[in-house]
Amino acid sequence: MGTRLPARTLRDANADPVRLDASVRAIVFTADRQASAWVHPLLAEWGAAALAQHHVIVLVDLSAMPALITRMFALPKLRALPFSLGLVQDEAETADLPRQAGQATLIQLEALEVTDIRFLPDAAALQMALQGPPVSQP
Repeated sequence: MGTRLPARTLRDANADPVRLDASVRAIVFTADRQASAWVHPLLAEWGAAALAQHHVIVLVDLSAMPALITRMFALPKLRALPFSLGLVQDEAETADLPRQAGQATLIQLEALEVTDIRFLPDAAALQMALQGPPVSQP
């Protein structure tokens, strides 16, 4: 809390940029398959427009996955999602983001300064967190 994250640009499954900059109000970060399994369907319901409206970006850590598995299985699946995710291919890119096994990390920001960090165990908790302040405020 109170830490300022550096601005950065990651690539999504289509090699398009996903920017972490001062406009981002929240990061939903998954670091394992267990969390991604429930986060992605929930955010698919939200869709890209709602995530953009709430200034939320999604990051997924694929650094532990073998490159062949990433190319053959993960990327095609991620391309099919109705929203963009920043792909972490090198663990060092997100070493500053906290994580807990099986949980999504919700990091709330104000001009890249961390204002809140929550570890969310399921879709209901993430849905509630994204609808409440300060994420939903303009």
